[in-house]
Amino acid sequence: ARLKDLRDDFDSMNASTGAFFAAQPKAVIEGEPVVHYLGVATVTLDTNESQCRPGDDRVITISVTGEFDTPTGEVHLYDNGTASRASRRLTNGVAEFKVNFPRRSRHIFSARYSGDGIYEAQAESNSVAINVI
Repeated sequence: ARLKDLRDDFDSMNASTGAFFAAQPKAVIEGEPVVHYLGVATVTLDTNESQCRPGDDRVITISVTGEFDTPTGEVHLYDNGTASRASRRLTNGVAEFKVNFPRRSRHIFSARYSGDGIYEAQAESNSVAINVI
């Protein structure tokens, strides 16, 4: 009797599992691509120096890390909230921007990551300031 009860439970479980999969969208069942992001990437900016004189070059490094594979895709650099430079494709999770300023000014940089098949796009990063004195 106990074996029959176990078989009945197993058959019941199979029936409900089959009903569950039958109720899923056909795209999932037929193997069509469905986007499911695995994680959230972290976008970090850094600069080689926070002050410079007019005409000096500075490098801003953008690193994108994640808990799974190394993120791919592009990053966009923003200067005082405005898209300021062309986007760069990540290489091993890193992109660099060389910046130069002709006159005294203050610039607050941030970045945005475009995302890839594993990581979602990120709206903002930390900020770094460069003072041209």
